[in-house]
Amino acid sequence: ADARSLHAAAASHDTHHVPHTAAIAISGNRICSLCAAGPFSGCRAAVLSSGAIMRFSDVTPNLVVSDVERSLAFYRDVLGFSLVTTVPETAPFAFAWMRRDSVDVFLNSVEAVRADHPELASRPLGGTATLFIVLEAESVGEGVDAMLASIGERAHVAMPIKDQFYGMREFAIDDPDGYLITFAQQLPKPSA
Repeated sequence: ADARSLHAAAASHDTHHVPHTAAIAISGNRICSLCAAGPFSGCRAAVLSSGAIMRFSDVTPNLVVSDVERSLAFYRDVLGFSLVTTVPETAPFAFAWMRRDSVDVFLNSVEAVRADHPELASRPLGGTATLFIVLEAESVGEGVDAMLASIGERAHVAMPIKDQFYGMREFAIDDPDGYLITFAQQLPKPSA
């Protein structure tokens, strides 16, 4: 395969068709020879010095919380997440992994995080960290509107539900530690 087709395969995440030996042809010195981008400047065909292609596969919010049990109950009982695992297995917990559909959220106790990262001790919880959760349903009534109705009075609504100029219907709530959580759903396209 030529370098252009290898670059296209890597940029489209089709790494099964990019031989490791050919990766050097795509990106000598970790700079893409076709688009002249470095691995962190827009080219998704980031090639490691070993010749292996690296790509991101997931990002999970890792929230520092004042009370893991309280946050676990909020994400489970108010937002419908399920508990995947905790550390340790019995309370008091230092960590909880929550999941709803394909969305994961990690909850870490402030004490455990500050033990590993003392520089975080002076930072307030919540602050400007936000989550943006995109919902999918047959209609906004069955999706974002239903989500707001299911939350009811169990969370502070920080932004009332509204249709945004960019085609999303959204509302936002605060979790117990002040993290802003926005729920959004694509509005139907206007018919021509």
